[in-house]
Amino acid sequence: MKIHTDAYRDIIEAYTIELWTLQECADVLHVSRTAVKRFLNKNGIDTSNKRIQVSCTTCGNTLERTRKRIKTQRNHFCSTDCYSSFLSVGKSMYVQNGHSQRMARRIVAKLFQLEPEHIVHHEDRNNYNNHPSNLKVFANQGDHLRYHHLKRDEYANKLTNKKSNYRKAWEEYHEFEIKPLWSGKEFVDHTKDLERSAKKYPL
Repeated sequence: MKIHTDAYRDIIEAYTIELWTLQECADVLHVSRTAVKRFLNKNGIDTSNKRIQVSCTTCGNTLERTRKRIKTQRNHFCSTDCYSSFLSVGKSMYVQNGHSQRMARRIVAKLFQLEPEHIVHHEDRNNYNNHPSNLKVFANQGDHLRYHHLKRDEYANKLTNKKSNYRKAWEEYHEFEIKPLWSGKEFVDHTKDLERSAKKYPL
């Protein structure tokens, strides 16, 4: 039994983004595991490598983890020092919703060339607000989480009453910025500027 064309995109996303196993894909489609493997290979997806490159949540260094481990474990660390640092800072309060993440990726994919390792971020932390102006794209999960930590630390710094010298030292330490690969807000603002220019200076 062949894989129906309507399921092509869904099964590719299920394997590469949701990290389903070949057997899980086969069970949903009611086809053989071999049929799924052939289909994915035909579309340029490597099914032989059981390990995937991810970023350390704390420092961003590249490391390899099994597909199963990535699917069941949200955070990955390259050393015990990175793990300890993460615990001292505190875990991110941001929790992704699988369905809304897929919807967000489909919206962004129309405007930006997404890669499997890219992460789509909701700026207002509302997973169901998929308006382009609310979406950003980060290179990997490490950059995404560091962006969340930085934003949370900025907010915490505003709430704490610190002496001026401590505040200055904190701001100098955090003067770096985690920049997204793509910003929906900048895209929307640029589009609006072009529309205003077109109305003001018609051809």
